[in-house]
Amino acid sequence: MSSIRKWLLPPVAFIAMCMSLDTVPCLAQDTDGGGAVTPDSADAIRASLERPPPKPPFDAVDAVGLPFEIVFFPLRVAGLTVAELVGLAVKPDPEPVQFIEALKDVGFRGGVGSIGPRSGVAARGGFVGLPPLFLQSAFSIRGSQRHRAGLRFEGREGERLEIAYTFWRNDEPYFYGGIDSAEDINRVYLWDQQTFALAGSLRLPIRPSAVLSLVGRLAYEDNRVGRGRDPGTTPIQDDTLTAGLFGVEERVKYLRGGAIIGLDLRYNEGLQTRGLYIEGSYDHFFGVDDTESDFRRVAVDLYGYLPINPRQQLALRLLTEVNRSLSGTGVPFYHLADLGSEHGGRAYHQLRFQDLAMAAMMLEWRWEIWRELHERSRIESFLFYDAGSVMPRLADFRIDDVRRSVGIGWRLITSRSGLLTNYIAFGDDGVRYRFRFSTAF
Repeated sequence: MSSIRKWLLPPVAFIAMCMSLDTVPCLAQDTDGGGAVTPDSADAIRASLERPPPKPPFDAVDAVGLPFEIVFFPLRVAGLTVAELVGLAVKPDPEPVQFIEALKDVGFRGGVGSIGPRSGVAARGGFVGLPPLFLQSAFSIRGSQRHRAGLRFEGREGERLEIAYTFWRNDEPYFYGGIDSAEDINRVYLWDQQTFALAGSLRLPIRPSAVLSLVGRLAYEDNRVGRGRDPGTTPIQDDTLTAGLFGVEERVKYLRGGAIIGLDLRYNEGLQTRGLYIEGSYDHFFGVDDTESDFRRVAVDLYGYLPINPRQQLALRLLTEVNRSLSGTGVPFYHLADLGSEHGGRAYHQLRFQDLAMAAMMLEWRWEIWRELHERSRIESFLFYDAGSVMPRLADFRIDDVRRSVGIGWRLITSRSGLLTNYIAFGDDGVRYRFRFSTAF
């Protein structure tokens, strides 16, 4: 009897194990197409379809990425804590969504973000329900505002013609001294700008993954500078170093003409941007009425995204701008090229360094730390290094004048709501923390 048990026990145990793993119902599927699928087998098939894809085999990149796993562990924990909030963003409560969708259906638009260097968070709203008319308005918690109204004509192939009036008011800082300016020499001013603009654009597909864009624009702009409203700072008019800058006391008016050309070779794969984008722009400012100033501006911006694997990538941004006075009193101080924040130096305030020309590089190592099951959103961490400078001319660029930023951060990417970015940056001015509803690139 003991010998019979010895031989029967293994097959009986094996059959019991198969039944406990729900492998037996799968036998109901005939390889030749015959046989009915039972409810249990249907559940098993459904579960296999919803299961996340397996992790790729271990490779050299995983070994290199081990230190980053250690560095990003706290952010990974933070990502898990916000997973429920991400779920709400992806699958929000139906009743508020229905109300919002109803507003969208009749042409209302809304959102939050920033509208200037010192604006703080701003609420934006608009109406596009009576095309070609559009209305846009934004107010920030610090009193900045931006309003636009006009007509927008859009073609079937992506072409657009827009006629618009814009009013923009914002408190802005000015740090005197160019690249050698000190953080404590910070003067503020209230900048009011009105523009009447005509702009036309074309999008020309070259191939499925390449688009050439062309923009032409003509505008009349009227600029006024007032006293800054922050009681804890010195208005730009009260400092002998800055009171004589061109544009502080003068009402400056320009007729502005320009063009932008862009080549977009980017594409998305699994919520990860890949490829290349390059944009160049030229603007000529002609002084009108009592403004004795003519100048021109040339700017180039390049974005590159190199995937390492589906979870990691390198991202690079190169940017430069040159302003050159052609006649008269030069370039108004608020139209100078700038370095700081998401514009080439995340360890520094926006507009921290200003001069006639600038050049900067921004580099990121991006590492995905969380992905929603159905791939509608993900959280990625990134290490970054920024380096840039401002100077009177690009020929005056010196390595000793470069201002560097290093830091760590994370961003939320969803197919519905765009981007949220958090980062901590370290530079010569100390430590800087930022939370934004956008990304540098």
